[in-house]
This record gives sequence, C-alpha cells and structure tokens, in this order.
Amino acid sequence: MPTAVGGSPPVPISSALAWAIPGASDRVKRTAAAITGTADRHADLGTPKHLGCTEQNLPARWSARVRRRRSRVVLSSSLLLVHGSLSDRTQWAPLRRALRRLGVAASAYDREPPRPTGEHPPTFAPDIAELRCQLGGLGSRVVVGASYGGAVALAHALEHPSELEALVLVEPTLLGLLPVPEQAQPLSEPIDDVALADFCDAMAGQGTWERSSERSRQELRAMAPALAEESRRLVAFRPLPEALAGLRVPTLVATAGRSPAYFREIAARLERVLPDARRVHYQDAGHDLPVSHARELAEALAAFLR
Repeated sequence: MPTAVGGSPPVPISSALAWAIPGASDRVKRTAAAITGTADRHADLGTPKHLGCTEQNLPARWSARVRRRRSRVVLSSSLLLVHGSLSDRTQWAPLRRALRRLGVAASAYDREPPRPTGEHPPTFAPDIAELRCQLGGLGSRVVVGASYGGAVALAHALEHPSELEALVLVEPTLLGLLPVPEQAQPLSEPIDDVALADFCDAMAGQGTWERSSERSRQELRAMAPALAEESRRLVAFRPLPEALAGLRVPTLVATAGRSPAYFREIAARLERVLPDARRVHYQDAGHDLPVSHARELAEALAAFLR
C-alpha cells in the first residue's frame, strides 16, 4: 500500500498557481513545447477537436503496486483522456503511444477554454456537458483525467456514474478535498507574467519560464483567461463525503513524489473515502508524469483495466 504524504502545511494555492500542467516536461529541451502543448502536435492527436459537441522511481518504475479492493475492470471500450490547464490534447501523445504498444486504445480531445457563465458559484457543468458529448461520440466508458481534467472527470462520475466502467485520476486538482479548502482562492485577473512564471516553475521546475521561448510564453499568455475561470470552478467544487462514499465506479488515482504535497493529500483522501479506489505512486515523477513516465503509467492503466 502506498504511503501518503501528509502533515505538510497547506499551500497558498493562489500564490503558486498550483494546478494543471501535466503536459510539461522537466527536460530543458522539451519544457517550453510540452507546456504549451506544441510537442508532438502533428503526431498521435486522437479525436477531432470537439466532434461537433456543444455545451448541450523506483528505478523499476513504481514505488507501489496498484492496490485492488473489490471490482475487477473488464475493458470493453477505448479510454477518453481529459487534459489539464494551459495544455491541449497533444499532452497525451506519449501516453497514447505507450498504451497502444500494450493494446489499449485511447483518444483525446481539446477542451473548450472555459469562460464565465454567470453561475454563482461556478460549476463544471459546461465541462461535463462537453465530456459527455465526447463519450457519446466515441462510445468510451473509461475516463482518464489529469489535474483540472481529473477534477472534471470526478465531477462527471459523481453525476453520471452509470456512464462509466472505470475512472483514472492523475493528480486531480480537487481543492475542495484539502484539509483547509478555504485557503484555496481563485486567481486574480489579469494573470501577468509573474504569475505565469510562478505557475510554470512550480509545476515543471525552477527556471522553466526563463528557459521558455517567447513564442511559448505568448501561447501561455493567451491561455491565461481560461486559467482564471478554471481556478474559480476548482475552488467552488467541494464534493460531499457521502457522495464520494457512494461512488461505486472502480477508480485508480496516480500521484507523483515531486509535485506539490497537496496533490498527495488529495489522493490520500480519495483513497480513504472512495469505496473502490486503488492508488499508484511514482516517487521520482513530477506533475508532468503522463509525459515523463508515460510507459510506467501506461503499464499501471493496463493492469488496472485488465
């Protein structure tokens, strides 16, 4: 059983911009391209953008085995991959290639950049509607969500559990599950270069922003308004313990040892409260583990689904 990292003081979320950049790589030559989703842009892209949808180390790879409790998942459809913030579907290219080598099909899509809807408090309703459209178009029954995409995936599962055979959450940004959720505050606008630099350095290593090209920085600046709205939705989402305890969908939670500690706190809470949860931890990985540890994560997914 993996050991959760606990007891660390809560992180001021708003100061670290600490969520969703699973497409980032800690290797200098790939960092800027991976952060903005430009790496592998023409390779292995997955599904068309929206399918017409609208809003209607251990050196041996894992630091722990995947823990199984009750159910065994039998895969009958392809996986649908939901990316995090400041990224697009190309962040999944390394994982999709690794899954394909194991005989597991996976598709990805570009999430529509979130905009304010006038809801108070804001919800994941537009994200869930888009996700459901993708599931219906592809016939998928397994969702894999990373960071912000993981929060969306869990929200969907809580509302529509019958639509899923399994759920995979890769360091989901479930700020409402933190010991002191009130400490997480939405980001202030406009999000300037200082804030973007803090975000990139927190998620992909110190100096990431400084090493990035101006073109990459421009792409990140263009995504900043969507990041602000995502922060509002993340802060507002506080699933009730009884709702989580009632979710019978088999769930795999993946964490990384070099990410901010609160991701492991969130995962530990999920592992305790979900009735059919398993967890796998990569001690030498960061928040970009779908890129840096694509092969290892693919092996964990294949084992979980078979």
